[in-house]
Amino acid sequence: MKLSKFNHIFEVDGRNYFFNTRSSAIAEISEEFLSVVNAINKGVFNEENFSKDLIDSMLYAGAIFRDDRDELMALAYQNNVFKYSQDKLIITVFPTFECNCRCKYCYENKVKGVMSPKVQEGLLNFIKNRKSIKSLNIIWFGGEPLLYRDLLFDLSNKLLKYCNEQNVSYSCSMVTNLTLLQEDDIAKLKKYKIFNYQVTLDGPEIIHNKRRPEINEVNSFKKIVNNIKLLIINGLKVDLRVNIDKSNIDYVPELLRVINLEIGQHKNLTLYPGRVGNSNSGICKSAKSDCIENAEDWSEITIDFYRQCIKLGFSDNIGERIIPKSVIMSCSAEFSNYFAIDPNGYMYKCSLIAGEQDKAFQNVCECTDLNVSSSNYLKWVVPSYITYNKCNECKLLPICMGGCRLLYCNTQEKNSECAMSESELNKYLTSFIKFKLI
Repeated sequence: MKLSKFNHIFEVDGRNYFFNTRSSAIAEISEEFLSVVNAINKGVFNEENFSKDLIDSMLYAGAIFRDDRDELMALAYQNNVFKYSQDKLIITVFPTFECNCRCKYCYENKVKGVMSPKVQEGLLNFIKNRKSIKSLNIIWFGGEPLLYRDLLFDLSNKLLKYCNEQNVSYSCSMVTNLTLLQEDDIAKLKKYKIFNYQVTLDGPEIIHNKRRPEINEVNSFKKIVNNIKLLIINGLKVDLRVNIDKSNIDYVPELLRVINLEIGQHKNLTLYPGRVGNSNSGICKSAKSDCIENAEDWSEITIDFYRQCIKLGFSDNIGERIIPKSVIMSCSAEFSNYFAIDPNGYMYKCSLIAGEQDKAFQNVCECTDLNVSSSNYLKWVVPSYITYNKCNECKLLPICMGGCRLLYCNTQEKNSECAMSESELNKYLTSFIKFKLI
């Protein structure tokens, strides 16, 4: 019998708990569990000395295993199988970089223009040339995608028609400020399967409107709240991100109370905190002084956010987000069949660099086959955490998978500050346990 290298045993209020970073199993453990661990460590384990139920539970949770398994290589294999699979295609589409809001931490160089018919045709042809795909997922981004709703709906119609003809599963989501949504849009959004929306609030009304002003200086906060309710009552799902930095952190409790009062605990609503400026791209430089850069500080803020949510009755709306989950890849940019396409047709491996044409690897108007020889493509996909000793030796590897791909491509080295420390993991797990006991 062997112990998983991804086991994490910790104590909360005098009780012992176990968490495995690969299986995401978490449970209170007995002295007998610890005896199994000690026996295996000392090389004196005899299965007959322990209860069958305990051994079966430990095997199921991934705490122990019988075979001669190399967990690191198994994880690498799983990673490679997924990231090089060709049956799924994920594309973030930027119809425009234009936006009707002027958030201080967003894209600073406002580029005018909209995706031309030629680029739209190039995008469609690129998708049609991916003959092996069985599913297509489109993420509408910007700028603000609803600025050009006719383009959005026309292109959506063509994409959905193609997928229906080819028996390809089709799904969509949208990142939007939600200020431009109209009630008449709902039927088309549902028709074109745009079921999930990432929306942002930056504080209660006065604070939000200062941080995220619209060009015409109308009350964006009220429009966003009303439109969140419009989406929800029509069966559409909203991931509500609460942006937090040093300048608005004191207003988060008030905002959560407003969300509770105005929107409530609807099953189609999820809540989570967003770390403003937590990006390795060149955007949001003007807001850098307000960013919460210390990871330990951010973990405390995140835990406090969820604590407040639970007190207000939002337990079902935050799910188990506070527990770090095992992932297959560090992010979607590592996936060989993920692309971000800007309004001019340039293709990138990360949505945060869209518009930086020197970092593109091809244009959909010039080549509908994938240019896999470009270094701007390969350097995102090929490098593996398995070549980095710091990652190989870390029990947190399955919940990080080597860190930010954008940082690697910017520096050609792994992040010297890991995405999460063991002390931060302890904080999150401890808080989850205590929240469940409330």
